[in-house]
Amino acid sequence: MAILKLSKTRISKLIAQGKRRKYGDGGKLCLDVKAPGVASWMLRWKVWDPLAKKYKEQRLTYGPCHTIDVDKARELAKADRILLLQHKDPKAERAARELDEQIAQGLARTVRQVTEEYDRDIVSHNAKNTRIASHRYLARINRVIGDMPIAKVTSQIILDELLLKDGLYTKHNPTAVGVQGELIGMFRLSISRGYVPTGYNPALWEHLSGGLPKRNRLPKTKHHPGVPWQKMPKFMQDLDAYAYRGFLQCYEGKPPIALCIKLIAQTGCRPGEARLAEWKEFDFERMIWTVPVKHLKMGHTYEEDEPKRVPITKEMHDTLKEAMKIAYPSESSKWMDGHKRGPIFPHARHAPDCSPEALVFPNTVNKPFNEADLARFMRTKMKKWRPARPHGFRTSLKDWWSANEFPMNWWEFQVDHRGDKLKQAYGSDDLLEQRRGKMRLWTEYLSKPAPEPKPGEVLKLSDKRRTA
Repeated sequence: MAILKLSKTRISKLIAQGKRRKYGDGGKLCLDVKAPGVASWMLRWKVWDPLAKKYKEQRLTYGPCHTIDVDKARELAKADRILLLQHKDPKAERAARELDEQIAQGLARTVRQVTEEYDRDIVSHNAKNTRIASHRYLARINRVIGDMPIAKVTSQIILDELLLKDGLYTKHNPTAVGVQGELIGMFRLSISRGYVPTGYNPALWEHLSGGLPKRNRLPKTKHHPGVPWQKMPKFMQDLDAYAYRGFLQCYEGKPPIALCIKLIAQTGCRPGEARLAEWKEFDFERMIWTVPVKHLKMGHTYEEDEPKRVPITKEMHDTLKEAMKIAYPSESSKWMDGHKRGPIFPHARHAPDCSPEALVFPNTVNKPFNEADLARFMRTKMKKWRPARPHGFRTSLKDWWSANEFPMNWWEFQVDHRGDKLKQAYGSDDLLEQRRGKMRLWTEYLSKPAPEPKPGEVLKLSDKRRTA
């Protein structure tokens, strides 16, 4: 292949004429003329694209002719041809050199800095539950590779340091998928803002799938366990019988946390919807509980920006009537060393409060219960029903619904499971009145007395002692 085709005199004439064209000098170097007096030096080569199954042209510009003369351009082209012989990408090598210079000067963006921008500009606009999950994934990313320049992160680093380390992808697959999703968003933001000059997103699934096991060979996700629907009446009986037996007299009547769990079991709602509930959400004239959008899991329901509606039955109303009496004492009723114990729970609600903004189920500091509080109550106070969780009552309702051969689409609306097929089938109608009858049957079933033990049933003494 001939090289040094263009003389300096010919180059000057071509630039002066300004005919828009590329003139080869040999050795993949060419003169790119765009207008009279406007030209630059460019290296062109072809690379095989296995996806498109054809060769694609790559270009690397050295600079304008009035800055880079022909001798300098030929020198640069020779160095890059050597890289091509070594099966290296001249563009990637140049980007790496520039990145190293930026790192040395402290100008390159680190993963932690990109995470802060991504959180401020993208994550902050999501629903509350989505933000909580994103912050958990971003914290993991920062903890492992937070100090690395974002442009230096490769697919292999993501696999070795984040997804495969400590068996995250195989043992905790939902967490690994969440981490990968946040990385994809971070790299998209970085590419759009020029932090990754190559425009390459190493977190995409097609770049990671080769190094990960097949998803169908991973352990199945375990859902929150619930109480078998056949035993739900007995569970509700035990829940109603629970009373606080601690050293301090905390409240009169039924515990707020027990009432909260009871409403979750009766309605099939998510725990967050019940523990955050306020009195303004309940319309006792129409017997409807309207859950606001901000309390829903994803910040919206089956119709975007519309609240979720739950029919209120007589049994649910009775539970809410008990909640109207919730009040914590300002002083203890217990005596100690001959005198009454001093004030307790100074920030609690000391008188019943049913104002619109008041919580239906307040804790001892007049705040909503945490998810962990509800799970701890089920684990410690309702030991007999382990490993049931508050979220598992949705499964109990589903199994009962299926056993009675009710339309499962109606259950989807009741528990706020969204889907395009559901939306296409029913539009904006949430089937409130149709669901009301089914929920009335469900709450009546829960209030039934527990069945008596069968004659001759053997009771293990070890179980009896453990219960006592």
